[in-house]
Amino acid sequence: MKYCTVLVLLGALLHANIVGGIAVLVNNEPITLFEIEQNMHQEHLSAKQSVKKLIRQRLETLEIKERRLHVSSEEVLNEIKNMARQNGMNISQFYMAMQQSRGISERELKKKVKEKLLHTKLYNSIAYAKLSQPSRHEIEEYFHLHKEQFSRPESFEVILYRSNSPQKLEQQISTPMFYSSDIQTQEMQLNYGDIDPGLANLLYRTKVNNFTQIVPDPNGGYMTFFIKAKSKAETTDLDAYAAEVSAAILADKRNQVLNDYFARLRLNADIKVLRMPE
Repeated sequence: MKYCTVLVLLGALLHANIVGGIAVLVNNEPITLFEIEQNMHQEHLSAKQSVKKLIRQRLETLEIKERRLHVSSEEVLNEIKNMARQNGMNISQFYMAMQQSRGISERELKKKVKEKLLHTKLYNSIAYAKLSQPSRHEIEEYFHLHKEQFSRPESFEVILYRSNSPQKLEQQISTPMFYSSDIQTQEMQLNYGDIDPGLANLLYRTKVNNFTQIVPDPNGGYMTFFIKAKSKAETTDLDAYAAEVSAAILADKRNQVLNDYFARLRLNADIKVLRMPE
């Protein structure tokens, strides 16, 4: 009898500890205090904002299961190949660059890409039938309201740092006054339209007075670019940007459809807030 009582008490204590770590239940799917606090730190959000974001993620995950969506290993590999190509690398170089620059292993990268593809399939299945191609009038209006969004630099003034040692380049990035004979430097001006699209995208995404991530050097070793300046092109020719503007309009419409869909889903979901971070 005493043995049974101990088991019951132990079970109750374990249950209390599990519940104690759960902050929110979304259709019986838990969100833990740890997840909320981690998300607050990583995304620089308040507790309320973090909970809202995590509830949306749980609803999306449940919807993926409900719709029985699936992503194959081949789809994941093809997406990673595309990502590598966009960055001017082969797949082995891309795995290495992700490991060195972001600390993401091949296995972690494949997991993240699979999640991204699953969510893309979900978004497409929800929004696809409700989207129509924007009219010429919509494209013109959007373009004139968001001209800055569609301007591209004509050229980049950069300092190229090359080395066989990615660790040395990491030191260079963290300590700009660092000097090593293992690092070669070269000042360059690169024209946007003349360089590899992957490199152009990398330079475009990097702010002035900052280093790019470290990437494999096509000639061997590794390299990073310090962006000294960018010269902006005039944005006047709508036809040159029509495809991009159309894609941006569709993306905005798609986001609105998805936000409305998940707002309705949240209203009908069984959501219990058990506790919040202090």
